[in-house]
Amino acid sequence: MKYFSKKNLLYFTIAAGALLILVIILAGGGGSSKKQEPASEAPLLQPAVGYDQFSSFAGERQGTWTNTTFSTKGGISANIIVNPDGAASFTVDVGGMVFGLVDPDPKTFAGTYGPAELYFSDHDDLFGDFTISIKPSGEFTMNAPSVEAPGIDRLEVNGTILGNQIQARYQVFMKGGTRAEGSVQLE
Repeated sequence: MKYFSKKNLLYFTIAAGALLILVIILAGGGGSSKKQEPASEAPLLQPAVGYDQFSSFAGERQGTWTNTTFSTKGGISANIIVNPDGAASFTVDVGGMVFGLVDPDPKTFAGTYGPAELYFSDHDDLFGDFTISIKPSGEFTMNAPSVEAPGIDRLEVNGTILGNQIQARYQVFMKGGTRAEGSVQLE
């Protein structure tokens, strides 16, 4: 039994084509020569001023600290996060006998930046009141004028961030007038 003759196959093909054209028109894909407007997109937010300078300092690094006065050392890790909105965070985990105390917990601090400085300022149960200032050149300082560890007066750190490396020198000023010096290296 023959279902389609050549003539019926031609009518079937024409009908299927017409149906396809109708579906395209009903779906909005044809029937109009009017140019369609592109869908509106949400405006792109521009990064805060300074983002290009300070985002290069972001990342996780591992290394060591060495107290050259007392011949002690320990591990250290740091993670700097720089967000496009002008906010930043700094997490540091200093291992070993820090200020003569048992290994302290990791610390995370919130900061901000502008064109001239990435800045952190906070109060912590180990460092007391402190500030960290990072310049676009990578030079940085940390000043903790009221360290809360027994026998410690203050801490001063000066260093540089170059690529994925952080290098710093520090001084710990003890109550009674003595001080300890050391260095920090992270990659």
